[in-house]
Amino acid sequence: MVVIDARGLRCPLPLLRARKAIAESVAGARIQIWVTDLGASADFKAYCAQMGHILVDIEQEPHPATFMKITLARGL
Repeated sequence: MVVIDARGLRCPLPLLRARKAIAESVAGARIQIWVTDLGASADFKAYCAQMGHILVDIEQEPHPATFMKITLARGL
């Protein structure tokens, strides 16, 4: 699994970095993006729905390092 640390970056940078990683991967590959942008979960849900990728999980990490781990799987 590819892990992208996009903590501290604002929209659209986390999504752009994820798109690049997905483009370089094969069908079924998993990408995990670490984000602090509160709007990222909605952005990734919409992106996956539009592009045919699978939103596997959105995991909220607890305090003190509050961030989300968003896991995607590349579609066909």
